[in-house]
Amino acid sequence: MTIQEFINKKNRYKVDYNYQRMKVGKKLLDFAFKLLRKSYKYVLISTLEDNSANIFYQKCGGKQIGTCNFKLEDNEYKENLYLFTLAINK
Repeated sequence: MTIQEFINKKNRYKVDYNYQRMKVGKKLLDFAFKLLRKSYKYVLISTLEDNSANIFYQKCGGKQIGTCNFKLEDNEYKENLYLFTLAINK
């Protein structure tokens, strides 16, 4: 998979409940950041306001920089936006 394919995938990933709290999510996030830091300085991740992943992204160093609202069909949603600054590989 190329970086562009990874970026364009727009899939939502979630660690199975049975594997949570085993650092699997952190390892996946670190792997994704390793791929992305070759081409990007920043990553923006959004998650629904009431999603437990908010705590995860904060613990992983994400800085909440704002929120956004959107409407899908007849439902309105609010998302938190997290900015990650990627360290540059030398």
